[in-house]
Amino acid sequence: MKGVSKIGDLTKVEEALPEILVLTHGYFGKELIKSAEMIMGTIEGINFIPLTTDFSVEEYRDMVGNAINGMKEGSVILLDLLGGTPCNTVAIFSRTRQVDAIVGVNLCILMETALLRGKYKGKELCEQVLESTQCSIQKLKL
Repeated sequence: MKGVSKIGDLTKVEEALPEILVLTHGYFGKELIKSAEMIMGTIEGINFIPLTTDFSVEEYRDMVGNAINGMKEGSVILLDLLGGTPCNTVAIFSRTRQVDAIVGVNLCILMETALLRGKYKGKELCEQVLESTQCSIQKLKL
C-alpha cells in the first residue's frame, strides 16, 4: 500500500511500513510492546493477540487468521515459542498465504523489527533482524 504526499512542487510516493503482529502465550506480547515503546516511543502498525483461556483454539485461530489476512504485504509475525499454539496456528496459515515469522521473540528482536522495517520487509526483514540480533543472547561476562 502506498501513500502520496505533496511537498511543495515535489510529489513523493511513500511505501507503507510492514506491520508487526506479536503472538504470545498470555499477555507477554503486550508487555514486550509496552517495554519497547518505553525505549523507542510509539510503534505504529503493531498489534498483538494473546493466547488465553478466554478463547477456544478455534476462536484463537479465527482471530489470528483475520489478523494475517488483513496485514500488508511484507509484514512480519513475531512468536514466542516454537511448537506452541501461536506458532502452530501461523504454520497452518502459511500453507495458503505468504507468511514471514520469527520464533523466539524478545525485546531486542521486537525493537530491531520495528527499526529495520523501514528498509526491509517480509523474508528479507526476518533475515536482517536475525542477523542483527544473533549476539543479543549471551552469557554475561563478569
